[in-house]
Amino acid sequence: MLKNVALAKFPVISANTINRGKPLLAGINGNNGEFFIKEINGVEVGFFGITTQETAYKTNPNNVKGVTFENPIKTAQNQVDKLEKAGADVIVGIVHLGNETSSKLKSEDIAIEVDGIDVILDGHSHTLINEHVNGTLIAQTGSASANVGKVDITLKNDEIVEAKETLISKTESVTYKSEVEVANFTKKISESQGTSFNQVVGRTETPLWGATVNGIAIGRISETNLGDLIADSMVWSAASQVKESSYENQPIVSLINGGGIRDSIPEGIINRGQVISILPFGNILFLKEVSPAILYDVLENGVSKIESVNPKTGFITGVDGRYPQISGMRFEFDPSKTAANTKDTTKPFTKGERVTKIILLDAEGSDGEVLNRTDTTTKIVLASNNFETAGGDGYTMLKSLTNIGEGASLDIIFEEYITKLTKAGDGVFYYPVSKRRSRAVTSHVYYPYTAAITIKKGREIVTNSEVVYTIDKGKAFKGKTDEKGI
Repeated sequence: MLKNVALAKFPVISANTINRGKPLLAGINGNNGEFFIKEINGVEVGFFGITTQETAYKTNPNNVKGVTFENPIKTAQNQVDKLEKAGADVIVGIVHLGNETSSKLKSEDIAIEVDGIDVILDGHSHTLINEHVNGTLIAQTGSASANVGKVDITLKNDEIVEAKETLISKTESVTYKSEVEVANFTKKISESQGTSFNQVVGRTETPLWGATVNGIAIGRISETNLGDLIADSMVWSAASQVKESSYENQPIVSLINGGGIRDSIPEGIINRGQVISILPFGNILFLKEVSPAILYDVLENGVSKIESVNPKTGFITGVDGRYPQISGMRFEFDPSKTAANTKDTTKPFTKGERVTKIILLDAEGSDGEVLNRTDTTTKIVLASNNFETAGGDGYTMLKSLTNIGEGASLDIIFEEYITKLTKAGDGVFYYPVSKRRSRAVTSHVYYPYTAAITIKKGREIVTNSEVVYTIDKGKAFKGKTDEKGI
């Protein structure tokens, strides 16, 4: 990171990221690491940076050894005082805190607690924000280049009279002319990677859902079939790794955090570029030996951010990247019970009471042994990755356990597994939408419902015709469309 910051032709700042008593970014590019002032149209605009304290566990903890993330509110107040003393007319906080309900401290908390901030440019929660809180404009543009944000600040007699945000959407952006030098540079990179990225590694008969669907980060709140499939590939790789070792006859389970799965795969051909877009971090397979008692702690952490299940709709709230996508086991949890305390990483892990049952699965995926949460002697191989096993996403209970093996990066393992399944299926494989590996205990009753589907051939509605259809590539049914094509 420090090498990349040194290459930048602009200041990079984070006032609350401290290393050896001073800002981590101090001294790079002549930067103090905390703030800078830029004159714009005769107005002195001061910028300061704040990074979420969640970084301590939302990145691999091994990456930030010796680095602390100080209190954002206290730091922000200190920065406002410094910028005002330095003559700033306008103060902008470049803040990575977001507005997720699961976060202990949000950008609006800084706006409420700290006076003197005119604009907060926010991140972290990947949401659209355009609101004024305590006289401060908070703006965030979503994620994945969905929008570009523009903030206009109007002053009269050195006093701000208006601060407003407007958005340029991805659709609208095509009306802007490309910067030739940048376009040529990115084209050159894309062409150099194209041959590798376009290499076909398999084919799926079913869509594989993993990341954000209709604005909901499904992999961070529930089981997904792509999460199941990746976890299956980890068990498969782990089994070959422990073969002919003392761990060979132990049960193998796997876990990957839902936040580590960054994309979905539509039905059809799968290429290497898609695999990398799904697992872009280069995380490596790590094996640890766990007991049932530890496994309960692991899954308690995984569901600790779930807030509730609406008894009327069944809708689950409490999105967080630690949600466990698993294989080799299934579990049930009750969100109404006490959650594990994982908010304050400076304190020891506190056990939760939500996970009501963990069941090992056999090779066919059928229920096997129900694990006892007080069992500290039975030995199980847990396949995860170097992010979780280093304590990332709150999985601190894994950190002190001895590694019993390290494998390839997850994208390579997943690619090989897809190829294996495709070959076994004579050129295509089928994977169900759900294997019911994680289930929230709720009083909600999932009633039968009716869906009306209009059949078209091209743009023409197909009326009064026999059709054959399936649901999620399941059993085939026959039906007949009516005069409206339904």
